This record gives sequence, structure tokens and C-alpha cells, in this order.
Amino acid sequence: MKNLILRFRMYRLLTKMLDAERSGKTMLSACNLPKDKGILFALQEVNCIEIDYADNKIWFIRRGEKPYLYLIERSELLVNRIISFILGIASTLIVEAAIKILFSAQ
Repeated sequence: MKNLILRFRMYRLLTKMLDAERSGKTMLSACNLPKDKGILFALQEVNCIEIDYADNKIWFIRRGEKPYLYLIERSELLVNRIISFILGIASTLIVEAAIKILFSAQ
């Protein structure tokens, strides 16, 4: 569950940082540094952002190699999970109804 929450926070922060960049601000301006430090490191590990340091502090954040690909993969994965969950429930109900119909006909 903790990993799922981290992925959601990564997705949300990356979206906010890309929106800030599009509006002419820096990506760093969209971050709340003490709170988001772990999320920034996680985003750096998956090559979504690159972080520059000065005096052991985060000085500048720029776009990495694949931030948009990461956003697409995450949203696609979420949609696939939701659809699979709904289809799993629907197939269970349909099979249960079919079994009741078959045994009640005899």
C-alpha cells in the first residue's frame, strides 16, 4: 500500500511540476521541499527529472528523459487495473447466475 501511495504522489507532483514549467515557472517552484524530498528522489530514479545541487541543497530541477512516458504508463496502468477489477466482479456475478439457472432447471 505504501508503494501505491508513493506512485500516486509521484504522479501528482510530476504533473504539477510540468504544469509549472509550461506556465513559465521553474519546476522547483511547484515543490514543497522538506515534504517532497523523497518523492523528488524517486522521480529522479525513474529518469523523470534531473536535480542539480549546490551546497548540499536542491538548486534546480529540470525535465529528465521520460516524464511524459511515465505519466502515460501510470495512467494506462491505473485504467487497466480499474477495468480488470470491474470485469472480474462482472464475470463472477455472471457465472454465479449461470450456475443458479442451470441447477434450477433440473
